[in-house]
Amino acid sequence: MTRLMASSNPQPTEMAEQLPRGERRRHAILSATRELLEEVSIEDLSVSLIAKRAGMTRSGFYFYFETKYEALATLMEQCRAELDELTEHFSARASHEAPAEFVRRIITGTAAVFERNHSIIAASHASRNTDETVRVVMDDLTDSVIAQVQRQIADEATAGTAHPIAGDTPALARILSATTQLVLVGDSAFVEKSDGIRRALPILEALWLHAIWRRGDASGQWSTARIDRESIGVERHSLTQRGRVDTELFG
Repeated sequence: MTRLMASSNPQPTEMAEQLPRGERRRHAILSATRELLEEVSIEDLSVSLIAKRAGMTRSGFYFYFETKYEALATLMEQCRAELDELTEHFSARASHEAPAEFVRRIITGTAAVFERNHSIIAASHASRNTDETVRVVMDDLTDSVIAQVQRQIADEATAGTAHPIAGDTPALARILSATTQLVLVGDSAFVEKSDGIRRALPILEALWLHAIWRRGDASGQWSTARIDRESIGVERHSLTQRGRVDTELFG
């Protein structure tokens, strides 16, 4: 996978050696889990493999974590902290910050975290439907991001500085957030396996700009189109017994 950004948050061995013994062993387990997820899937990862890589027995592992998924969830919590740092906690757009600059801050920061922790995030996605600990961490992260995005959209719409394409801001925030997450995790329905994620970044930025501010065309002007069930309805076609097509509107 093409590197988007070099790690700015390394965990050097000398720093780990300065920790108390218990924290050093816990750190060794998390480091081993991270390393092994670069080599094997979460399904093939075992406590025995983690313990061996960390230089301890299985019982040593279980002193700190009940399952491999608990270790994975802890690593995912670290990813969340890194995401908050690089996106400035998804803080609202500043008065001096253009919409394009705000979107780039969010997309670039999120992409860097996903790239740097790709194996952890991919393993968490694969485990969220089978392990409750991971699911709780993932759902909490997702809900937190969606709430922050929704608040940003609603506040700007109220202030008249944004013109979202839909009046249902919770649904709009969820769709934007989920689409971004699936692209950055490398879901094959959204990106190709080679350089698909990098190629998708400007498309994601344009998607956010148009969806919230209706910007993103060559002129940079506001778009007049609005996706709104109340204003346009939805067409449904039904074939009658006489063989002609009738068009019905339903709200």
